This record gives sequence, C-alpha cells and structure tokens, in this order.
Amino acid sequence: MTFKILTDSTADLDETWAKEHDVEIVGLSIQIDGTHYETVGPDKLTSPQLLAEMQKGAKPTTSQVNVGQFQEIFKGYAQRKENLLYIAFSSVLSGTY
Repeated sequence: MTFKILTDSTADLDETWAKEHDVEIVGLSIQIDGTHYETVGPDKLTSPQLLAEMQKGAKPTTSQVNVGQFQEIFKGYAQRKENLLYIAFSSVLSGTY
C-alpha cells in the first residue's frame, strides 16, 4: 500500500526536501503587529525574520490551520481515493490536531 504524507508547518520541514519526497505541507499563519504572514510558500516568514521582529519587541501570535482548509484538503484525497497519512503536532501543544 502506498500513501501520501501530509503535515503542517509545525513539522519544520525544509520545503525543497518535502517536494523531493512528495510530502505536502499546510501552513499555519503568524500575526505580527497586525500584519499577517504565511509559514509556507515563496513569501513565507522565515525564522531569521521572525527572530529579528521579536528582538525589536514584537509579540507574534500564531493561528492554526483553518478547519475549512483541512476539510478541502482531506476531501480532495478522499475523492481521488488516495491513501493519506496526516502527521500532526501534539494536541497538547496545538489546536491543529
């Protein structure tokens, strides 16, 4: 049996590695001083950028993946009859689980 692996950006996987290994990453978002940033994709907020903002006194907040977004992703796999393994962050540490 083969399956696709899905995780979110809390896994902290390198996006190039994930593409090479066919792992799909869903991004959480970060808010800093009213500005919304993504954690996956070409315009993502990088760790050095985040740390620089925090050194300036910013207090970032994170937002879990939208339930509707997850529903669409899982629905797509179900409709294609593709086996999927979702690897989640601990439910103690994140509501994304």
